[in-house]
Formats: sequence, C-alpha cells, structure tokens
Amino acid sequence: MRAKYYPRAAWAALTIPVTPREGLFIGLTSAAATLALASLANPGTAAQAGSLPAPAPVARATLAKLVPLATVEVVAKLKPNTRPKRLRFTAGDADAGSFKLLNSYYVGKSRVGKVDWENLDLAANIEFMWQRKAQVFAVTPATAKSVKAIVARYRASPHQTTTLAAYVKHADVLVERARSGLDYPALCAKFRVPSDRCVRLQYMTGRINGKMLVAYGMTELLPSRDGQGNARVLDMLLRRAGADYLNVVPALGDKYLSLGPYQFTSYAVRHDADGRQGANIVAEFGKVAIPGSVAQLTPDDQPVAAFYFATYNLMRMVKNLTPGEYARLKQRSPVAQADLTVFMATAHHAPGKAIRAARLWLQARKVQPLAAFQSGDNVMYAKKSNANLRAL
Repeated sequence: MRAKYYPRAAWAALTIPVTPREGLFIGLTSAAATLALASLANPGTAAQAGSLPAPAPVARATLAKLVPLATVEVVAKLKPNTRPKRLRFTAGDADAGSFKLLNSYYVGKSRVGKVDWENLDLAANIEFMWQRKAQVFAVTPATAKSVKAIVARYRASPHQTTTLAAYVKHADVLVERARSGLDYPALCAKFRVPSDRCVRLQYMTGRINGKMLVAYGMTELLPSRDGQGNARVLDMLLRRAGADYLNVVPALGDKYLSLGPYQFTSYAVRHDADGRQGANIVAEFGKVAIPGSVAQLTPDDQPVAAFYFATYNLMRMVKNLTPGEYARLKQRSPVAQADLTVFMATAHHAPGKAIRAARLWLQARKVQPLAAFQSGDNVMYAKKSNANLRAL
C-alpha cells in the first residue's frame, strides 16, 4: 500500500507565514572526493585512533599475475593532510586514459596505459586503498574493525558488471520506489514543518531522478572537474569491475568508516542504540528500508540512502527559510535540476554552508544559478556536480 502523499494539486499551496526558527544544522559532512586526500574538519567527538593490520603477504607466484599496486614511492609523494594538485582527467579509449596519480587507485597503478583487467585482483586493490587511508589518517577503531569484513564481502559479491546508462536507469527505479513509499505528512509533522512547506518539499524531491543522483555520486567518487572524463571513468569501472566494487571503495579524505559511491559516513547513514542520523531519520517514514550502518549498504541501498539524505537536507532548508525567502522559492518553482543537484552535493559535504548559500540565492533579486552563491570547498563541489550532470 502506498504511503500518504499530498495531492498533486496541493503542490501550489500558498505560503503560511511562520516565525523563522533557528537552523537545524548539526555537524555532518562527507569525505572529500574519494581520492582528493584532503584533510577535512569533520565535526563530532573525536574517536580514539586505531590502525589497520598490515596486508597479508602475497605469494611470489601470485604476484606475478597481478597488475602492480601503486608503489610506496608513489604513495610517499602525498604527505599526510596535504592537498595534491588537481589533475584534469583526459580520457582515452574505454579501457585506458590518463588516470595519473589520483584515479590510479581505482585500478591499482600509478600510471595507466592499458589495464589488464583479466589479471587485476580488484579485492587486493580495495584492501590497498583501505591501507592507504590508514597511512594518511589515524583511522577510528570502527574503521579498523570493519575493513576485513568489507573486503570479504566484496570477494563474495556477484561482481556483476553493468553500464553507466543502465546504472542511471536502475537508480531511477530505486529512487521512485523510495519516493512513493515516503509518508511526507508524517515526516513533516515529526519535525514541525508547516504543511505548505511540506508540500513544497514533496514537489522538489519529486524532481530528483537517477541522473541527478549519479551526478551527485560522481562528485563524491571522482576527483576531476571534467564531467565527460568522470563519466567515461565511471562507465569503464561499471563495465569492468561493477557496482559491487564501487560499493566498497573507501573515502581517502577522512578517518571515518566512509565508503561507497556516495562516500557516506555515519553522519549521513546511521541507526543504532544512540539514535539516527541523516538518511535514517527519513527512512523511518519510508516503506523502503536501509541498513543503519554504511558498512552494510548494498549497491541497491546506495541511491535510496542518497535520496533520503537529500530529502533530509532539503527539509532542513525549507523549514528554516524566512517567509520572504520561501515566497521566492515558490516563485522560482520548479527548481532547476542543476540547482537541486548542486544543493544535494554541497549539502552532503557541508550542509550548513549549503543552506546559507540557498538562502542567499533566494534573497538575490536577480535569478542566478545556485552554484554562484557557494563558498569555501562547496564552490568546487558545485562546479563538479554541474559538470557531471551535463555529462550525463
């Protein structure tokens, strides 16, 4: 049975003035783009440092069959807590390209000409990336404890390959399923969002589709600002390694248990004895369940969690607009898909800044893209998400 929806006719509801309330901002942030290796200031209580066990030695006979993993010499060039130069990706054919240093971690080589996919031990490369994460950051005990199970889960996965086009289409199906099962009135009642604003929230989230979610994920997963290049890399990885591989790729920009195509941390996906965070807050009101830990997310869970997390951040933004800002939001409806994608990507990284940018965007008399009002690292996130969306 479908959950309650506001009728489509109500989506043009008039504003009911309310007293502006203090923002709902709670510290939550994602890792930087997977291989940016930037030191991020994540809020929250610092956990005790942990360390990963050294990777198991590989027999000489087996090693000869593998594409060499990135060498210690290459890794050493990236000092801990420093930002490497941004390298622009230029694509070659479907299996090659100029990966250079950053993208090389995905295929385990510092310089890639032609990838020998048949002899590439992808599970060993996943383990290497987790080791690299531990070299740069003092990872949390939860991260150290979970790595072995994450790698084992990948080894046991179906390793099903796909294409970027099919991946986007499948995300469309998953997000529609999640949206149709979401009880918006109950969600908004829980967080005291006025009914007219809840209708606006439903209207905006109703525009989110698979292409937008994949573009948002590419912003997290791939380091380049070249959307066409990112699309080619993602298509290659999906064809050769599959969605199961992307599902366990660690974020190399933080010390947390963060992984997958959206590089979720526990600030975005969490449901345990201490409560819910981010996507799981919205999932409570949906028919499509997601796990309470990032380590348990499956490839099919990822777009659903991304949609729930985007809904959560949009709800916080809509609730805290002044009457004047909200009136302009209604005037600018439907919100462009590019602006919604920028908000999803920037709110994933720094929600407080993203909400402030959205309010400045609505205060401006001249209609401009939301990307023009970003600040700090969110400028880069906005540019990347725009480029990725155009590429798709």
